Amino acid sequence: PTDFTRGTRVEADGMTQRLDRLPLPEAEKPRLKAMTPANYIGRAVTLVDELK
Repeated sequence: PTDFTRGTRVEADGMTQRLDRLPLPEAEKPRLKAMTPANYIGRAVTLVDELK
């Protein structure tokens, strides 16, 4: 949902609590919780490659 964090400050503890409430497979939650701006860049590489 696009309003997952809209209007709120995004911090690690709050994100963990939000992820716990989502209807996701339990096996995926630890992987998502381990993501940080330092270790996950999403689709950035793909998007840059599309610009070339």
